[in-house]
Amino acid sequence: EANLKIQDLQKIAHSLSLSNSVHFLGHVPEIHSFMDHCHIGVIASRGSEAVCRVALEWMAHGKPIVGTQVGSIPEIIEDKRTGYITSPSNPQALAEKIIHLLDHPSIWEEMSRNAKKRFEDHFSLEHFREKSERFYHQILGISKTEQVVSSL
Repeated sequence: EANLKIQDLQKIAHSLSLSNSVHFLGHVPEIHSFMDHCHIGVIASRGSEAVCRVALEWMAHGKPIVGTQVGSIPEIIEDKRTGYITSPSNPQALAEKIIHLLDHPSIWEEMSRNAKKRFEDHFSLEHFREKSERFYHQILGISKTEQVVSSL
């Protein structure tokens, strides 16, 4: 399965009479612009996702995610708040969650806001910088007062 090529996937789509419904884009050079035009991020992983960078990218774009319970995905997506988490062995559930979001715009809008906020509050560069700075101040024994005085 891991060695499937786009032609193999196109044949599968054709054999399932999905050629008119499934579009294979190939390489997308302006991926962030593409993500801005999408409504939902889908991560249908069945194998390892040690650090699921694409989940963070979807959230940075304010997109709810429908993903599988693999690797770090459940740590990134808050089920029913920033998206939905399904079993990797249940493609039917994945499809149902995608359809549910598309059929319920108010839920989609709320999850979009929640996803963007979760990214900004927990995964943004600014958040990482602040946590790193606090960590270094803690291990160096620098207090809040010393930080303020040294910055003056």
